[in-house]
Amino acid sequence: MQETEFIRQNKDKWHELETVLRSPSKDPDRLTNLFIESTDDLSYSRTYYPNRSVRVYLNDLAQQVFQTIYKNKRREKKRFSAFWLNELPDAMWYARRQLLWSFVIFLTGIASGILSSVANPEFASVVLSAGYVAQTEENIASNDPMAVYKSMQPFQMFLYIAWNNIQVTMLVFILGILFGIGTIYQLFFEGIRLGAFMYFFYERDLFSDAFFAVMLHGTLELSMVVLAGTAGLVIGKGLMFPGTYSRLQSLMLAARHAFRIFIAVALVLVLAAFIESFATRHTEMPNVLRGTIIGLSFLFVLSYFVIYPWYRHRKGKTIPELTDEPAPERKIEISYHLIKTNGKIFTEIFHYFAQHYRGIIIASLICVASALPVYYVVSNYQLWTLRPEAFPEFFVFAMLWDFLWVWNDIEPFFRYAWPPILGGYHTLCLSALLTLYSAYFCRSVNGRGFGAGAFFLQGFNNTLIAAGITALVVLPAFFALVLSVFIMPLLFFLSSVCACEQRAVFSAIGRMFRLVRGNYWKLIGNFMFTFGLQWITLLFLFSPFRWLVERAIGLSVDDGLSRTFNVYDLLNIAITFGIMASLLSLTVFSFHSFYYSSVETNEAPHLRSLISKIGFKRRAYGLEKEV
Repeated sequence: MQETEFIRQNKDKWHELETVLRSPSKDPDRLTNLFIESTDDLSYSRTYYPNRSVRVYLNDLAQQVFQTIYKNKRREKKRFSAFWLNELPDAMWYARRQLLWSFVIFLTGIASGILSSVANPEFASVVLSAGYVAQTEENIASNDPMAVYKSMQPFQMFLYIAWNNIQVTMLVFILGILFGIGTIYQLFFEGIRLGAFMYFFYERDLFSDAFFAVMLHGTLELSMVVLAGTAGLVIGKGLMFPGTYSRLQSLMLAARHAFRIFIAVALVLVLAAFIESFATRHTEMPNVLRGTIIGLSFLFVLSYFVIYPWYRHRKGKTIPELTDEPAPERKIEISYHLIKTNGKIFTEIFHYFAQHYRGIIIASLICVASALPVYYVVSNYQLWTLRPEAFPEFFVFAMLWDFLWVWNDIEPFFRYAWPPILGGYHTLCLSALLTLYSAYFCRSVNGRGFGAGAFFLQGFNNTLIAAGITALVVLPAFFALVLSVFIMPLLFFLSSVCACEQRAVFSAIGRMFRLVRGNYWKLIGNFMFTFGLQWITLLFLFSPFRWLVERAIGLSVDDGLSRTFNVYDLLNIAITFGIMASLLSLTVFSFHSFYYSSVETNEAPHLRSLISKIGFKRRAYGLEKEV
């Protein structure tokens, strides 16, 4: 039977099932019959139309019925064991080819590191850093080559190493979003480092000491690097080869398997960090005992992550879960006439970005294109002129900033000297972006953007508001933090009032306070939601990209060169402003959406319009029907 004929014969039945599901009172007998018939159709479509959208649609319909019946069912008590015994092994079987490629790339990197060290005796200083090599040389001279593992207290070292290892594997994993290319590069680079490290000790007749010391924890640690590479390649495959799915559906399907693998990676790395912190430091440990631990670690990795998934598949125990079928894409309609919680606004951010990402990207590219020549000119006058650091006066803030390492990457762009030329430029950029995003948002809501006069007025308004926001950067850390939390939300909300009502900034101030009355803490919560989203995005996206670029260029650029404005700086600026400009759209949308919610809360225009229609009648099929 042709697919079109199959759909024509059954579409009424499927539509009826959708109607029953939406109904508040469901006929259980009719629902049962329709569910049985639809699952039969699903089985038929899986056989004859396995790569067509009708199968995805029917699978989604079956999931809706299943969730309706079992939404109040108590979750399985053995969920934890099911993950480790079923879900993770099945994910490893799904990623078996990516596992092989990850292992081959890592081995190739090791071989390249060894060959490069043979050809260039100074190669280890390049990839391992000159400071580390010098320290190790001193340890070898003092007859304790593995002293680096004794330099910290065990528990402190455990926390540091666990976090550092998770960062490294997270980088390998996240870079899979670059169609797998970033993961391949990082895997190869980590292999080069290991090869150079091992040859460094081999050249000094210390290979045995280095092997047993490193592999004591490295068997688990390096295996997890390969598994993180596997997860990254799964993400890359989902983007590169979506098959009959859309690219987004394919990415979501791949991400489910990849995240399961990375959860295991993170937990095993904690165990590896424990071994490195509390056991590796005991270099006097007999090689037999260390070899036993290495062998058991290798046996665990091989048996659980390779053999056990193969065994489950051979025995037919691999579970094809319903979640392996991505839901069909549906356009989400966002209403701007409802009172919304911050959680609802936060959820709609993603739908809005997905629907309007082209306009957002164009605006961010305009920002990048304007940033590069301006920074080139400004750099000749004041290049990275630093103001006194304010964070160390508050130890808690210093720890927080160090932990969330994103600040160390973006802070140099916001350190202003006098006269604050960069500060003025940042004000203009922020004002332009707020204006562009506001005009784009108003067009998407009302079907029309700003006129020429309104656009100019909004630009002037946003320049004043952006100046206040930019001024926060020059304040000491404590005051900047307090004002950012309590004042910056008001400034962004003021911009939304100006845009949505096309008011001048001074006339909008009173209007802003009337709308925010009783909702001030909700406004702050909305700002913290969007700020947290942007910070997390920078944490997982921005820093790894810049780290990757810095490493790639650092291998080719002499460390002794003076700091000048070069291609690397231009690339840093482009990445910095491109990502930050795109993320700003999320803030603009959330505050504009909050504006409409606040108007409905305080004035209820939509509710009043509905009430005004009560009592009016219209004819429907010859009968009087009350609206």
